[in-house]
Amino acid sequence: MFEITIGSHFLPPGGMLSGFFGGLSGHQGALRSVLLLCAGPGKEGYIATGIAVAVLIDISRLTVYGNAFFSRHFLTLGDDSYSLILIDIVSAFAGSFSGRKTLKKIELPTIHLIVSVMIFLIALLIGSGII
Repeated sequence: MFEITIGSHFLPPGGMLSGFFGGLSGHQGALRSVLLLCAGPGKEGYIATGIAVAVLIDISRLTVYGNAFFSRHFLTLGDDSYSLILIDIVSAFAGSFSGRKTLKKIELPTIHLIVSVMIFLIALLIGSGII
């Protein structure tokens, strides 16, 4: 098995490429994962970077979507909408809690393997037209 490493000076252009392809097709996560795996920030740095990017992206999405939604339907949420919002919040905290516990038990090579397999499976699904 071979290992590819890249210098930290490639992170800014890699981040720009990831953002570009994210805007183009919405698949920036795979490119960002490969870039971070090759840069080798460690498992905590890898997870923390992914979380930070996801939070920033979600804040921008929620701002745009929320503004569009509330400008049309201000305060017209039904009872089911509030329960869905509550389920989303509880699920986010449960996922964060379980992820924190799991991260302590898992080694970085296992994370590399999981990410590599998932990227390969997603590539197969996209290539076959399923997603």
